[in-house]
Amino acid sequence: MKELLLLTNNPRFDNQKFDKVEVKFYNESGYLEMFYKVRDLLHLNYKLLTHPLYGNFRPRDTLFRSFIVEKQDKIDLDSIELIEGAIKRAEHAFNEQSPRHMTESIISDLSEIDMELILPVLNNL
Repeated sequence: MKELLLLTNNPRFDNQKFDKVEVKFYNESGYLEMFYKVRDLLHLNYKLLTHPLYGNFRPRDTLFRSFIVEKQDKIDLDSIELIEGAIKRAEHAFNEQSPRHMTESIISDLSEIDMELILPVLNNL
């Protein structure tokens, strides 16, 4: 059986259960921290199953990021390259501009969007 993980800081996934995927919820992690957590796992033989910049959100325009990874027998260099490029892009965006002020309504909408973008992948695993 595949070892699949959903790593997320999206509170909508907290305490969620999926048949084939283990959820790792990081309540205190920010957007960039999620990228670093995933990068660390990729160096432990995991492979990205979702693009790190899905949804085409600029890093300063959202708070939530969810990733699906799968355990492999060896390091997936394409995943490492993809996450490193995404980290550089995200760090650059945060260095250029500070995050926008977001109301509770906007935060709720961003959480919902993140979930809606990941659910189809989860349902097809």
